[in-house]
Amino acid sequence: MRGINGTKYITCSKIKGKTWYIIQKRIGDTTCHFGTGRTLIEALMIRDWCIMNNWEKKYPMPHSTGEKYIRRFRGYFYIQKVLNGKLEHFGSFKTLEEAIKERDLLVKYNWDLEELCDLN
Repeated sequence: MRGINGTKYITCSKIKGKTWYIIQKRIGDTTCHFGTGRTLIEALMIRDWCIMNNWEKKYPMPHSTGEKYIRRFRGYFYIQKVLNGKLEHFGSFKTLEEAIKERDLLVKYNWDLEELCDLN
């Protein structure tokens, strides 16, 4: 988490008032997820275990769709991306196809919502 020493590979996300700490590491051109902690201490323990085990075991993010930046939760597809050390949400969609189309636009415009909205 940016600005907090000793929290490398951990990002913080707030979803519906609850805070989650996500352990992830970039391997090649892919961000791999290694787990989620309910507290920062729990996330640090998971991260330290992963380091001691050479990041061998990767855990998929909950509700993974197999599509980068898109996850499924309670019947909807959500676009999410970590920007500046914080998990940002870019909308929810009823179908995976709609989410993919929106995600592709966001990628095309470098995740700049203002530029994307100016086009419409």
